[in-house]
Amino acid sequence: MKMHTVIAFDVSSDLRRARVVKRLKELAVRLQRSVFEAAGLEEASLVLLRSDVEGQIKPEEDCVVYVRLCKACAGRMVVVGKRFEEAEPDEPVKVI
Repeated sequence: MKMHTVIAFDVSSDLRRARVVKRLKELAVRLQRSVFEAAGLEEASLVLLRSDVEGQIKPEEDCVVYVRLCKACAGRMVVVGKRFEEAEPDEPVKVI
């Protein structure tokens, strides 16, 4: 059954975090730096995603939370404010 899934994480290592983000970007949209949402994710896809992501983290240091929402509940999800936007790869980044 397809369900809406919200995935939040706290990964302490930059390398592990980058790997987790790379994998999540394949199936989900980034809402915030450490929050993604995947609409219409099949259970089998979630199982595979979890396996991949959890293989990248250290459970004693990191945390990943998966929240499955039915269609009705997903429709009641409220996002206030601007969603996370990433700089384009060729766009210069200012360091202040």
